[in-house]
Amino acid sequence: MKDLKAWVRGEDWISLAAGVYLSFAAMIGATVTAASANAYTMGPVIVVLALLALAFPKVMTIEWLQLLAGVWVFIAPWVLGFSHVTAASWNAWVIGVIVAAFSAARLTELNSRDATSTSSHGTHLPHAA
Repeated sequence: MKDLKAWVRGEDWISLAAGVYLSFAAMIGATVTAASANAYTMGPVIVVLALLALAFPKVMTIEWLQLLAGVWVFIAPWVLGFSHVTAASWNAWVIGVIVAAFSAARLTELNSRDATSTSSHGTHLPHAA
């Protein structure tokens, strides 16, 4: 298993950058629409989840949340009705695929590690002692 140390996974840094980009991409448009509201909301969500994934690289719950965030960002143009807005739609589709794909890959990696180990210690959110 590679990349079990905190702050070293390149995929999470890319997801972090994607979240930052999504947050600022909405500023390009002059009006507040469903597309910009979604970007203003989901960009920071992706940033926070990427930072958590970087800090806790063995926690599957964070990866599941990132996967859900990526899927939402991808389907948002259809659900929120802005699929006709080309730039906003493509931003959502590309960012959604990047975040979801990296999270799905990490979940597969963590699941295969759990299947080969006798303990699942470290795969859930840490609790306060």
